[in-house]
Amino acid sequence: MIKLKTLDVCFYTGHSFISKCIRLLTSIRYGIPFKECRSHIDIRYNNEQNISAEPKGTTLVDFEDSLKNNDITVYRFRSLPDLEFFYYIADELLGRKYAYARYGLDAARIFSFVFGVVGTLLSLFNWKVNAGFFIALLILQLGSIWLRKVDAQTYDCSETSSTLLTGLNLLSSISSKLRNEFPNGMESQIKLLVKYWLVDVVFIHQVK
Repeated sequence: MIKLKTLDVCFYTGHSFISKCIRLLTSIRYGIPFKECRSHIDIRYNNEQNISAEPKGTTLVDFEDSLKNNDITVYRFRSLPDLEFFYYIADELLGRKYAYARYGLDAARIFSFVFGVVGTLLSLFNWKVNAGFFIALLILQLGSIWLRKVDAQTYDCSETSSTLLTGLNLLSSISSKLRNEFPNGMESQIKLLVKYWLVDVVFIHQVK
């Protein structure tokens, strides 16, 4: 296996149950075929570990532990920025909590739409049932306000990696909000850089 270098970018297609759930959500949210959905992204931090947004928060992990259940592609920038600035940004991210609230917000949006449509249809037959649906809709909206506050203080894998890469001017943000980033979108940008000889594919691993 190739020895990874600092700032190598690793994209994962996981085959565990949790990874498949993440890929399914990504497929539904962004319209990407399930088989093509990436479940995770992280970046090489030093000679031994990657910086990664994990369930316990943004931390350093061993890359080798990911080989068992993931198809992996690793990209390497040909020209690197000042690594001192990289470590400054990375060390600011370490310890940040994971963005669980984001999944709650997605669920709230889905249920709000369902309750709104169903409540409107049922109002044609029973106003009491309709009132119940709209009360539930109100509760969801109030809950979303709290979830957004929690979400603003937390990071997922895409946002962590995007914060690093855009901060170092290696990639541009897809939008003005890093929270709209997702692994496949970031990989699309990197693949474009591969075509212009700015990035190399240095490692491909597939689970047998």
